[in-house]
Amino acid sequence: KNLKLPDLRLLVWWKNVYDSVHRLNGIIGMIELLADSTLDDEQQSWITTMRKSSETLLNILNDILDLS
Repeated sequence: KNLKLPDLRLLVWWKNVYDSVHRLNGIIGMIELLADSTLDDEQQSWITTMRKSSETLLNILNDILDLS
């Protein structure tokens, strides 16, 4: 199929967002593994911040994919 340049750019952009979602899911999985380990209160606070931030970013990326 012959894609025009704007279509090709959109396809490349969509693939990059899609790949980012998969990488972010890996990061979230590692955060969950860390959260299940023995942590002090400060470290648990860091994990909570990382979890919230990564889940927010994942929601944004999923919304972008839903729009495209």
